[in-house]
Amino acid sequence: MTTVSQLWLTCLIGLALSLSTGCKKDGADEADDPAADQGPSFDDVGDEMAYERCKEELPQIKEQLEKGELPGATCAGMLSYAERIAGHDHADVQAISKQMVEVCGLDSPLAEVQKEVDEAKSKREGDEGAIIAGDCSMARSRLDTVHETFSNHERVKAMAATITGVCGE
Repeated sequence: MTTVSQLWLTCLIGLALSLSTGCKKDGADEADDPAADQGPSFDDVGDEMAYERCKEELPQIKEQLEKGELPGATCAGMLSYAERIAGHDHADVQAISKQMVEVCGLDSPLAEVQKEVDEAKSKREGDEGAIIAGDCSMARSRLDTVHETFSNHERVKAMAATITGVCGE
């Protein structure tokens, strides 16, 4: 073998060895690397469960709302989970908590209010003298279920004005 051929062979073997070990150090895989983000860790198993449930339910609740379905009681439970994990120091946990509070504390109650307002409007369209007090009372009651974080939110104010427009003072 010539010297150039030996040099190429040595380079190829070196390259093959470096590629075969990849990013592993001393046989450790990425899961053992403390620099790799492994997601949030929890001291309390209840907090971990709350996080996992929020992560699992959030896309389903959003999908329900997009379809015009009301998540109702599911959101009530998820709100308590979201509030439980709100103070966690990991960004992923904070993001899930914030999204869940917005979806279940604002979007869902406003969808329920809109349903009641639509029913009242529908009754009035067919009969100007239709009794809509029950629908209006329910709409106002459901508006009160909006999470306190959003009490001054523009969408809440607009919905209150809509209720007043349809139902009166």
